Amino acid sequence: MMPVNLISCVLVLIVSFVISLGDMNVPIQDILLCFLWGGVLMIFVHSVFIFSTRYLLASEATFFMLLEFSLGPFWVWIFLNEAISHETFYGGIIVIVSVAVYSLLEIKNTKIRSISMG
Repeated sequence: MMPVNLISCVLVLIVSFVISLGDMNVPIQDILLCFLWGGVLMIFVHSVFIFSTRYLLASEATFFMLLEFSLGPFWVWIFLNEAISHETFYGGIIVIVSVAVYSLLEIKNTKIRSISMG
């Protein structure tokens, strides 16, 4: 996962630079923040996720991955005070509940299969 993430980030960097043709003036503070959030924290989070999959069922790991994407609009709403529409809010709740129910059913089925096999 990490080499693919590095390659995709480098490609985005190259395409962004070519498109802007040097017209973009980005303060060094913003570049350092992008490096911190995009580089250091992403490496840490991906490393923790990769090592945690040793101890999690596949359905639990999928639940955490899908929950991350589902909660994105809520983090922006909570921490950046961005206004979201009612449709976005209710849609997010539907997705989160669906992912939770699906993952709980998968966890239950996996435990039943492991009990019957062993």
